Amino acid sequence: MPYDRSAAISERHETLLELIESGGRSAAALAEAVGVSQPTINRDLSYLRKKGHAIKARRLPVGWAYELDGSKRSRSTAAGKRA
Repeated sequence: MPYDRSAAISERHETLLELIESGGRSAAALAEAVGVSQPTINRDLSYLRKKGHAIKARRLPVGWAYELDGSKRSRSTAAGKRA
């Protein structure tokens, strides 16, 4: 069902934000934590950025770590958590 898939994606996005907020993580670590591929993580990060989340990439010796700029979520997520 499309709704089930949409709910699962929304839940994955929320989990990604929580993981990123708790400390910089690589795309590989995020993919492993939520059980999807790295390309899916990259698409999710792009989507979350478009929705206003200040996700930044920090260069590591091998690859990148993703973190929230200032550890702040967008207003839309904060409002959703209160509801």
